[in-house]
Amino acid sequence: MLEPKDWPAMVLPMPSQWHVSGYSRAGEATGFYVKQMRWFLDAGVPTSQIKPDIVFISHSHTDHSMMLPLLVDRRKPLRVYAPAEAVPFLAGYVAGMNKLNQQSDDYEDRSAGYTYIPVTTGQTVQIDNKFWAHVIDCEHPVTSVGYCFFEKRKRLKDEFKGKSGRELGQLRKDGVELNEEAELPYMAFLGDTTGKVLVDHGKLLSTYPVVFIECTFFQPDHKDAAAGSQHLHWSDLRPFALEHRDTTFILIHFSKRYSDDEIHAFFDNERASQRELEAAEDAAASATGGCPKRRPAFDNVVVWLAGLGQHTAESARAGPIGE
Repeated sequence: MLEPKDWPAMVLPMPSQWHVSGYSRAGEATGFYVKQMRWFLDAGVPTSQIKPDIVFISHSHTDHSMMLPLLVDRRKPLRVYAPAEAVPFLAGYVAGMNKLNQQSDDYEDRSAGYTYIPVTTGQTVQIDNKFWAHVIDCEHPVTSVGYCFFEKRKRLKDEFKGKSGRELGQLRKDGVELNEEAELPYMAFLGDTTGKVLVDHGKLLSTYPVVFIECTFFQPDHKDAAAGSQHLHWSDLRPFALEHRDTTFILIHFSKRYSDDEIHAFFDNERASQRELEAAEDAAASATGGCPKRRPAFDNVVVWLAGLGQHTAESARAGPIGE
């Protein structure tokens, strides 16, 4: 297991440009730290060095939640968003860890350091004065959710675009509401899931510049393993990633049956073979007078592993960022 200083890290694309660091392997640990926001996305990674303000738990499986007790800071309460069905078990787990640590039922109650906020699919939660999150369902044996983070902004209504400043000023004087509320998508973080999430929520996810999404399995002969455990297989995501090239898909939660080298080799080959195919298509289209302009195939796919900086999408900035 890597220490926080050694976690893979990258700067997300606009509009957030958030520094995100973390680690993720299926059945071992998953957790990410958003430095500017002091958020933790899942709590499976062991660290007592980072004290976030907010933790977003996708589901209750221990590789995503077991380190929650280490994230509390007595000096300041910690907000924990989690599926409503999981909250009682998380609270019981934290209490149990404290009892174990003090070897007593009469333990020092640290629950005051936690504020549990239960979430349900279909809900939109307000995080602060600026940021909100849509909560979407992710198919898995236990309740699993995704958090789609966005900023609420005011924008000029379409019917008033193109009007002069003088005209807009007069409309304001007349009491006309010129602005409307709009959502600016930042990032989606999905819990363990199947390809069903792309069917049910593909329209929403395609509006986000960044989507953290599991890719537990990718080899062709592991499709049954993915279906049986209700995890995502690369074949589920592949066509969606090709169709939505303006979205960066950050692949996490690879099965431990794969080595880092095997994962990198597979996706390097996927990029090369798909680009070769599209180059032939583009050449044929050019010969007939039309050549589509498109982002290189899988340039929008980031494999989240050690050595991230060597294998990220060409347009992404990546590298160690410390804490």
